[in-house]
Amino acid sequence: MKLKVGSKKALVFIVLFGLILGVMVGAVLINMKKAAADKNYMDLQKQKLDVENRINSGDTNIVNNNELYDEKDNEQIEDEPNRPIKESEDLVVVPTILDEIKNDSAYCPTFQIVWNELSDYFCGGKPVEMLNGTNPLIDNLNERTFEKTDLSDDYYYVKVGKQVLSVKKEIEDGIKDKFNETSDILDMFEWVDDSGENFDIDAYEAYVFYSMLKREFTFNEPFDVIDKNGTFNDFTNVKYFGINSDSDNKLRNQVNVLFYEDYDNHSVLLNTKQGDEVILLKTSDDSFKNFDEVYKYLENKTNKFDGEKEFTEDDTLKVPNIKFDVLKEYNELIGKTFNSDDGKSREISEALQTIRFEIDNEGGKIKSEAIIAVKTSAIIAPEEKRHFNYNDTFYLMLREKGKDKPYFMVKVDNMNLFQENAEKMD
Repeated sequence: MKLKVGSKKALVFIVLFGLILGVMVGAVLINMKKAAADKNYMDLQKQKLDVENRINSGDTNIVNNNELYDEKDNEQIEDEPNRPIKESEDLVVVPTILDEIKNDSAYCPTFQIVWNELSDYFCGGKPVEMLNGTNPLIDNLNERTFEKTDLSDDYYYVKVGKQVLSVKKEIEDGIKDKFNETSDILDMFEWVDDSGENFDIDAYEAYVFYSMLKREFTFNEPFDVIDKNGTFNDFTNVKYFGINSDSDNKLRNQVNVLFYEDYDNHSVLLNTKQGDEVILLKTSDDSFKNFDEVYKYLENKTNKFDGEKEFTEDDTLKVPNIKFDVLKEYNELIGKTFNSDDGKSREISEALQTIRFEIDNEGGKIKSEAIIAVKTSAIIAPEEKRHFNYNDTFYLMLREKGKDKPYFMVKVDNMNLFQENAEKMD
């Protein structure tokens, strides 16, 4: 069919109008999407700012409320679930400050606490004497180098009871109410159902001794992130926080110098909002056999130091981020038997401890559990720039303010155990 000139013009106009209308509608839709995205972004930024303000004000419930943010894409992400926890051949967990430490070792008194509970319950607080031979671990535990009274009550939870489901539920409810926490180890045990009418709880002779220590702390002001690709011993790609020449002076106010001799021998204390003290110690002395010797060395050096104890404008601080999760099964105790005060023979059937710890420029947290299961047995300063750089082997301790003993100690040597991205240098 042949169109007239007027009809052709009308058709061209309609086509052009359609194209223009399509472009306009597309632009409107794009602007609507952009506006929605901008609103979502602003809402997220507002939420993130609110979280940051709450952190700075000392709100310790942030993590429990899942208000964590991925800075990369500004999307809200859920709190990290409990990370897998397993035994490590390289990171040694010691139950007391008297046990021998290796290159990388960690201590938390939760296992000492449950041992003390066992001693009090079955032996009237006396040393637990094994019928089938002792060992250094048992001897050290019987020294009771740490007691519950060395900590404030809000640091720990303890329960002694029968190995039955009702006690397990009581422990789960207890740590949920006190710490908003769940257990990493309770499900590793077999628990007897005691809900039946015919179950005789008094006649059941399997016991558990359980403890949890949980603590979160934040620095008054977040330290600066000063290196994202540093070195530690022979490792690279190590992240550090601390203080350098460009740092705000208010960061220096939360650091106390315990002692300083030279680049390789020094110690500082980092204060926190909650009153926990983070102690860092670096020393060229590698003769220490246990954490007890380490802490006595620190106390001796601190007491004798008469140099500048303020962290001055010329001083620098460099601390690596640390994060680890480790489980320890004390096989040396399994099968060990002893007589309780009632004349019955008892056997240790399980003995476990876990430690989860992390620290970065904003603060840190520690969670440790311990459990012992027992059953009835038929078997027998100079005037110079000071650099507090913890960039090779060092010790880190946590101590409650006003208390004499640390409730956590770690020796750091192999950085790959504490930062998963650390790479060994060729």
